[in-house]
Amino acid sequence: PLTGGDVARCLSAIASQFRPLLDPASPPVLYTARAQAEESYGRSEQSVRRRQPPTPWGYALPAQRLLPFRQVQVRGMAVQPDLFCRVLWLDPDELPIDLNVVVRIWAMDTAVIYRPDLAADAVRASLDSSGRRVMLRYHFDLASPGQPGPRFHIQAGGNAMPEELCWLHEAVAVPRIAHQPMDAMLACEMIAANFYDEDGRRALDDTTVAGALRESQRSLLVGY
Repeated sequence: PLTGGDVARCLSAIASQFRPLLDPASPPVLYTARAQAEESYGRSEQSVRRRQPPTPWGYALPAQRLLPFRQVQVRGMAVQPDLFCRVLWLDPDELPIDLNVVVRIWAMDTAVIYRPDLAADAVRASLDSSGRRVMLRYHFDLASPGQPGPRFHIQAGGNAMPEELCWLHEAVAVPRIAHQPMDAMLACEMIAANFYDEDGRRALDDTTVAGALRESQRSLLVGY
């Protein structure tokens, strides 16, 4: 069964082996999440030993302290991915009971993020201030009880924050497309493989990362 230590090792692998891909100013959120996973798992195990119902355990990278990657050029355009998430388990032998992973792609090029014939003056003022805009936003999620669509899914858009000036309207939330469960490790793998070319391949070829990926795959994909 999955343990808090297993999850902590995956988060440590991101913090250490993905460091060249992360924003140099990235806060130490992964170490906070690692401690959260271990401590919450310990509390759940203690409840079980006392013959009480287990308590949810896992980790979160909240939107207020998310994981930013460094800027990179993609087809001549400057972009910056980031992610925030929440993953909680109840039974270590089962899939998560709460899963929410958001991957955002910020663009920095004025010609891309602002179109004079479509955008309001207020949008231009905000863009002049921030210099960037969320152009793509992917939400890997576990459906709420009774929610239509696949149980584990991906959808575009979602509830964007005002500062994102998200290109996609909030109403663009369907279809919810069936997708494997994601956690921080698998989301980082996707970002590394898609945006960072040789640096990304180097990170993914690392034996520590390969082991962490296998752990995430075992805990999430086998049951799925």
